[in-house]
Amino acid sequence: LGEPLIRVGNLDVTRDFLDVRDVVRAYRLIVEKGRPGEIYNVCRGEGLSLGAALSELEGMTGRRVEREIDPGLLRPVDVALLIGDSGKLRKETGWAPSISNKRMLEDLFRYWEEAIAGGR
Repeated sequence: LGEPLIRVGNLDVTRDFLDVRDVVRAYRLIVEKGRPGEIYNVCRGEGLSLGAALSELEGMTGRRVEREIDPGLLRPVDVALLIGDSGKLRKETGWAPSISNKRMLEDLFRYWEEAIAGGR
């Protein structure tokens, strides 16, 4: 058997990922300490490329995944770098993300590993 194959779009794009547990904490602090009517960016403030995220997941499995570019998944107007600024949220509520991207991916991998083993 060969390596597992996935069809991908542009893995070079960088996005600002945030664990849902950190998002929920941010929302709670906005409700408790935020100013009514204000807009707060809930984000990490740093980027991770999709390729780096996939490589991190490969490291956890110990298996390489063959990637095949699927032109149907490429977006001609895709933004290469999307990173938010959570400065106002941090300053006004004291919030900061507590779960690293690495831990988020580990937890995600573990969840699916257990779900598949359990027949979900």
